[in-house]
Amino acid sequence: MKKSQLLILSVLCFFTTSIFAQKKVTTTSKVPQIKFCNAAADTAKANKMSLAALQEWANGAKVNVKCSDGKNYQLHQFGIQVIVKNPMEVKDFGLGLDGFPIMAKRTIAKLQPGDTVYLKDVIGYDDKQSEIKLPGIAIAVTE
Repeated sequence: MKKSQLLILSVLCFFTTSIFAQKKVTTTSKVPQIKFCNAAADTAKANKMSLAALQEWANGAKVNVKCSDGKNYQLHQFGIQVIVKNPMEVKDFGLGLDGFPIMAKRTIAKLQPGDTVYLKDVIGYDDKQSEIKLPGIAIAVTE
């Protein structure tokens, strides 16, 4: 009986000391929070583009975005989805590495007003060629 009580007491002491010994580590991040990004530098807050501008952006050798922190980033890796409005359909084109895949470019060329191109899990390069995680980018086609 004494052995079981001693064992229970030692286990409780161990858990209480380990719980109180843990300290919550708080870190302050000096990295600016990027809330949104868009393709067109002149309309960085808007999420709409004409079909011609969207095609030009997607077909470029380097895919660049302008973000809420005022900086331009070159996209390195991103997932691509095209959302067609009529009939409702979501097409996934996998991973884009430093540009859009050919099948995604062909689908973008056939989009109608109201359709959307969505880039997810976006990683870009800043001006120092350091990788930075960017928020998802959704661009609706206007005309």
